[in-house]
Amino acid sequence: MSSAIPNEGGSCEDKPKYINPYRQFYNGFVPNWLMCRIEVKPGPKLLYARLCQYAGKDGKCFPKQQTLAKELGTSVRTVARWMKELKDHGLIETTRLGKRCSNRYFFLEHPWMEVPGMRNKWV
Repeated sequence: MSSAIPNEGGSCEDKPKYINPYRQFYNGFVPNWLMCRIEVKPGPKLLYARLCQYAGKDGKCFPKQQTLAKELGTSVRTVARWMKELKDHGLIETTRLGKRCSNRYFFLEHPWMEVPGMRNKWV
């Protein structure tokens, strides 16, 4: 809801209502170790973050590429290209479950994940 305030000309405009996003949203994020890698384009980074949101307790996920394309505001062809880039960098692995089924995606341990002075939770 917004409240009207008069502008310089005397007419009223809607004033935007501020929100506090603290603990209001389920977040997707690009891990810092991936964010700073210039070898990976922004699109594949966004896709990696979205795939992480789909991952279950076992670390696997299997959203359809059509679903990912719709959620990320791009085409299925672009999602496939981004997926290939993630695979080429050794960040994910895919297994095809069937002709009309979604693929299964696995997240791979990668040297980029090693941060000096911090112990990896994957080890």
